[in-house]
Amino acid sequence: MGELYQLNQDKKMNQASHKRRPDRALLFSLLTLFVTAGILLLPQIIQQAMIISSDSVFHFNRFYDTAMQMKEGNFQYFISMYGFQESGRIVNALYGPFMAYLQGLLVLISPSWFFYQLLSNFFLYSLAGISMLTLLRKARISHGYSLMTALFYMTTYSVQYWTMRQGFSSWGAALLPLCLVPIIDFVEGKQVKPFKLGLLMALMFQTHILSSVFLAMIYLPFFAYAFVTTENKRQLIRQLGLSIGIFCLLSVNIAYSFIQVYGKNSLIEPFVNKHMASSTIFKNSSYWLATPSLLVPLLLIFLALLIVHWKKTTVIQKISLFTASFFFALSAAAPLWQLLQNKDYQIVELIQFPFRFFIPFTVLFLFGLGLMLQKKVPLTIPVKIIGTFIIVLSVSQFLNTTNQALNKWQSEKSYIQTGKHTTLFSNDAKEIKDSFFDKDLTKALYYVQKSTPDYLPWTNDSTENKYKAYTKQVVKNQNNFVKRIENEQLVIEWSATEEKEVTVPVIKYSDTNLEFNHTDITKAKLKLTTIGNPILTQKKGHNQLILSYPHQLSSKIIVALTFLCWLVALGMLYYRRKKFAQK
Repeated sequence: MGELYQLNQDKKMNQASHKRRPDRALLFSLLTLFVTAGILLLPQIIQQAMIISSDSVFHFNRFYDTAMQMKEGNFQYFISMYGFQESGRIVNALYGPFMAYLQGLLVLISPSWFFYQLLSNFFLYSLAGISMLTLLRKARISHGYSLMTALFYMTTYSVQYWTMRQGFSSWGAALLPLCLVPIIDFVEGKQVKPFKLGLLMALMFQTHILSSVFLAMIYLPFFAYAFVTTENKRQLIRQLGLSIGIFCLLSVNIAYSFIQVYGKNSLIEPFVNKHMASSTIFKNSSYWLATPSLLVPLLLIFLALLIVHWKKTTVIQKISLFTASFFFALSAAAPLWQLLQNKDYQIVELIQFPFRFFIPFTVLFLFGLGLMLQKKVPLTIPVKIIGTFIIVLSVSQFLNTTNQALNKWQSEKSYIQTGKHTTLFSNDAKEIKDSFFDKDLTKALYYVQKSTPDYLPWTNDSTENKYKAYTKQVVKNQNNFVKRIENEQLVIEWSATEEKEVTVPVIKYSDTNLEFNHTDITKAKLKLTTIGNPILTQKKGHNQLILSYPHQLSSKIIVALTFLCWLVALGMLYYRRKKFAQK
């Protein structure tokens, strides 16, 4: 009896030890992903250079604003008092507020814009890799194939789009594999796990709204299969309804912002691409197909395996294939986009660039490839060698592409790649370059300014160019004005030698409060420019305009409720993970 008792005790101790022992394969995978993410930063570290492309200035201003809000405790959910020329314009409330504050935190801990760019790139690469690894492991794909696929995904242009162009779609791309975990529940369990689905959909919605639309489009065919094949349709609908409720609670702040701002103002929509047919992967955006160069060969191999083993192909593989094909067609069909654009459909203009559909295609293709390899190609030593070669080649191409983009920084003329409507407030290239390495982050935002009019109020039907209007009335209209932030208000002061009308470089929305020379003019019949700049009659001597945006009780409740719901959701997630680990 004593020996039996001792054996049972030893067995329990071994089981407890096994529970405490970390998954070494998983730790190795994570370490490899982090190391690879660091390697991808090497060209920028070695060259000590920046990539300032089309959307850099826009996002730098967004994130600087949220960083300063956190630093000074002046939380302005709607208007920008720090970024965007301290103009009081609305951007972040309508453009991924969750991620804007997270990026602001990265800016806050960064000693320069150069360091921020390194930090955000590292975070993006790691997130993309972990996200893909999570999806593939959920699909019970081996560590070897999961790791290789995740590493390959990190080198695709879906992720590199942020590095090369500062395209924010890459942040949606980084989260997309993780957010596809529920499709496995749809197909295999014929069920919806409300908490998981609602949380992941809200996470994407808080990050990048267009990517959340793509995510919903992907969910649809997988859910349809579950609905058609399940015997308990009512329960499935109830689960879906509950997940929608959770999603609404976790994203009510964005819906509220759109209702509040769009409901009371006529806003300028983001850039409208008049040449959408050219922005497809077989036209001017072919680099999506060629990054990395082994993407197309892998796709052909996958299709060959699919044809050979079609009869044994699983349901989830088939749905993934058809859904991926749909997104591929949308990213490539130039005639379709030309036709739709000729019809003047506004919803089509919101897409802007059809190549964005290549992101969900890439994720679904790699997911399908992982499933195929796991079932049909044993992970032998030769396969591991080939896989390693593919990863090394893809990483090398990534490094080379990044290096070429960084070479432009060494130029005296083309070091800023922001495109049209950019104003440089210095003729000294070295001075501008040095500002991105300066601990004073405002220097770079001053030297390089781009007129991006997204979400500005459009006060009349003028045909005036919106970009030029912002350049004239805000960007180049700062010299005579001194701005400071006091008691959560934006104070603008200037001196005048004569009484006359003056355009003040701030933006007036319907709910913006204005006090001019100690008189509340919020409800007065104001004269405004086409983009909402107040035109005021200044007096001789000192003039002062105080701008604020009211913290209405409803907005406080909505933002606080959303924040509280996220705290509860994250707490529940931690509790579930801990409980699962104990089992």
